[in-house]
Amino acid sequence: MTNVSKGTIEYGARNGLENALNLRDEENVVIVTDEASRHIGDVFLSQASAISPSGVISVFVMEDFGARPLTGLDSRLKQALESANVTLYVAECKEGELPFRRALITTAMKYGARHGHAPDINNEIMLSGMQVDIPESNRLCRELYERLTGVSEIRIVSDAGTDLTLKLNPDYRWEPSDWRFSQGHWYNIPSGEVFTAPFDVHGVYVVDGVLGDHFDTKYGSLASNPVTYVVRDGKIIGIWCPMNVDLEKEIRNYVFSNPNERKIGEIGIGALDVKQLVHRMLQDEKKLGTVHIAHGDNYPEKTNAPDNGAVTHCDGVILKPTLLTSRREYILKEGIYQKL
Repeated sequence: MTNVSKGTIEYGARNGLENALNLRDEENVVIVTDEASRHIGDVFLSQASAISPSGVISVFVMEDFGARPLTGLDSRLKQALESANVTLYVAECKEGELPFRRALITTAMKYGARHGHAPDINNEIMLSGMQVDIPESNRLCRELYERLTGVSEIRIVSDAGTDLTLKLNPDYRWEPSDWRFSQGHWYNIPSGEVFTAPFDVHGVYVVDGVLGDHFDTKYGSLASNPVTYVVRDGKIIGIWCPMNVDLEKEIRNYVFSNPNERKIGEIGIGALDVKQLVHRMLQDEKKLGTVHIAHGDNYPEKTNAPDNGAVTHCDGVILKPTLLTSRREYILKEGIYQKL
């Protein structure tokens, strides 16, 4: 990469644009950002302009469209998306704004863009996860994908109290969510995980890392106030967080607002080799040595699972898990990846 030094925010943006989103000259880029993340959006703007000086690079600030949370796309943004080759969401998550993010992704995919999704990205992520060796991260994703494809059952345990059994359907795909973007597809940036939708789930899982959606920026680390979920027949039947009653009340309302939101929609294993948690779901769910469980949307377009009817999706990161497959193979032992 010319004119950018590793260990800088500029390098992180350039790394993602060139080595993941495959931006080339004469391609058009749409960047959606907000006031809180504008400084990062501007770095992506400058790096995109350097890579594609002949392309049209457009930036949209969400507050310009009205009061947040936004729930739909402005006509100006829709029009720009029609001719975009690469699109980026670089903004904070706001409660109630999931419909906006879904509409952005859906529209970008409709017109064949390569979409990088970075909700709640911050300087710390730009200086850690966005700095990694992308080819090596892709290799690890592929290795995990090959080890997990065809597994019929997974058991996850942790010292914090997790003891969860997930049955898998061979017709549901494992998705190697690496950094290899192609037209009409989207992934997070930073990327680096493998995930699928479980067929059935029983047991208990304890989220002692961080929660997704808007909960990560609101509550941060859950090390001292973990959230315990009880699952039966693939659905959450109980939630406890005795060390933070406000969080417990909020997450219960979130989960039990609709029967479909109680469904376990995802099991994911991190493949991003970063040193520590940043307490933002965007990166922490991908940290090598962690597992995340999500209730809600099961991403049928990626997993081939039947649409479960959920409209939310909230991940929870489990720290230092041990993961054993039906092949009697350990993928993780107390948060340490078991290499082949």
